Amino acid sequence: MKRFSAVLLTAMTTLLLPITAHGAEAVTVALPSFSITLNDVAINYQNSQYPFLVYKDITYIPMTYEDAKLLGLVSEWNDENGLSINKSVYYDRDTSRNNYQGYPTTEVNNPTQTATIAQFPVTIAGKEIDNQTEEYPLLVFRDVTYFPLTWRFAVDEFGWKYQFSDEQGLTIAPPASVSTSTIVTPDDPKPTIDSSVTKVQVTADIVNIRADANTSSEILTKVEIGDILDVLAVNGDWYQVLADDKIGWIAGWLVTPCQTNDTFTPSGNGHELTNGNLTFDGRIATAVFDVASESTATVTASSQNKVVITIDHLMLKDFTPLGAAGAITAIEGTQAGDKAILTVHTLDKATVTASLENNRLTITARDRYVNGGKGLSGKIIVIDPGHGNIKENGVVDPGTVGLVLGYTDREVGYAVGDKLRHLLEAQGAIVVMTREAEPTTVTLTDRPIIANQVGADAFVSIHGNALENNTTKQGAEVYYYAQQFLTPSAQKNSRQELAQAVNQGIADATGRSCVVKDFQNYVVLRNTECPSILVETGYLSNAEEEALLADSTYQQKIAQGIFDGLTQFFQ
Repeated sequence: MKRFSAVLLTAMTTLLLPITAHGAEAVTVALPSFSITLNDVAINYQNSQYPFLVYKDITYIPMTYEDAKLLGLVSEWNDENGLSINKSVYYDRDTSRNNYQGYPTTEVNNPTQTATIAQFPVTIAGKEIDNQTEEYPLLVFRDVTYFPLTWRFAVDEFGWKYQFSDEQGLTIAPPASVSTSTIVTPDDPKPTIDSSVTKVQVTADIVNIRADANTSSEILTKVEIGDILDVLAVNGDWYQVLADDKIGWIAGWLVTPCQTNDTFTPSGNGHELTNGNLTFDGRIATAVFDVASESTATVTASSQNKVVITIDHLMLKDFTPLGAAGAITAIEGTQAGDKAILTVHTLDKATVTASLENNRLTITARDRYVNGGKGLSGKIIVIDPGHGNIKENGVVDPGTVGLVLGYTDREVGYAVGDKLRHLLEAQGAIVVMTREAEPTTVTLTDRPIIANQVGADAFVSIHGNALENNTTKQGAEVYYYAQQFLTPSAQKNSRQELAQAVNQGIADATGRSCVVKDFQNYVVLRNTECPSILVETGYLSNAEEEALLADSTYQQKIAQGIFDGLTQFFQ
């Protein structure tokens, strides 16, 4: 299963790119097995001189001049500072799409290729990147630099939107055009954003409101993702807005124009959304909206008490705010072109799910503390010891196997999981195991279904790790997934919070290294409807850690660390 992150598409001409460094580490890459659409342009990587690639289950894009223009990026190279990549100040999405030519060739690319890890300095959006320590480093292929499609650059720095489905593959949409047909010069200070906009919605987590229209001026106040602000004036690519009774400036690339229902008149060409149905069964609040058959939904913002969902091809009509019911305190609607924006306000740290099926958008929310209040008592915790399932050939899946003792992923997952079970049950938690010690017929896809059916408050999958041809790598790792799909994206904050709490718990309990690995697109993380993590307890490919993981005393320490993290999460 390939992992996708919101994309960072970057580029430069091949003449400006560095030549592959001698002695650079070679890695095996592959062509994608899915379709890719950038700015409404279908990418042909089968017959391209610079095809898209996949490395370590992450999609990589060639940093070519054509691809940069398509997504509104500019890049520079010099021998002293290496490669720098930034957003283009003047960008017209339609023009870049119409002018895109790509690098077609008559030859068909082989499904597997060899690339090298880039050795030169890299700066992204003004931040220096240590490529040699990156989990997903920049690569060089055919003397062109390739960039990984990771969340922290694409979403956090460049604000791109994306979707993935088995039918349509990966779709990347850059932000709206921010330039006019006339280049702005000091002698011709025309705005590069639409001066007719009356309201904007914040699209980044925390955004500064500044005294003047530049990034170095005084910060007057801060606004949060999803906030809607009145526009008073424009200057270049900045909006003057009213926020917290203060008049200041906000960067245009951190907001999107929108209109409230009071000012928007449906065109009649799109499906119209009136008030949805909001119910509460004593535990879960559920809101249901009928949408157009061609509509797609994306979580464009999430925080501890707010989730913003944008729906394409949908017009609001006579929409009034909904709420409150249970953990949902209100649902507001705004309009941005042909997109409806639903802002779901919730109790602090509520667990939110969202799904779009059969032209119906369903949003649920429940209080994190509804099962017994704060603390572990009454919480439903699903523990998933990895592997141990009977495969089609009748062999029991051991997972990875230690090189010295032969201790298995399957064994460490159950040993730690069973010890964790006893710790949790002693505190009154309700524990559901996806499997016991004996072989099971439960498949990988069954495991999140079990959690969803019992209404789990948290899901913990436990494994042993390994690296091929590497016997020195060590330390525990905690994975979470919070992007691309509606529910993981809506739960971004709580999933990250759970991963960080367990990570700290393991580090404190064992006295050994433990790190958080974000946005790992595993089935058990992607398909669960509750905050979920996958814990790699250590490296069985390392003789020292294999011995530790096979030791009952150390297993108890790992279990204690996970328990401590869960305890912190539910406080």
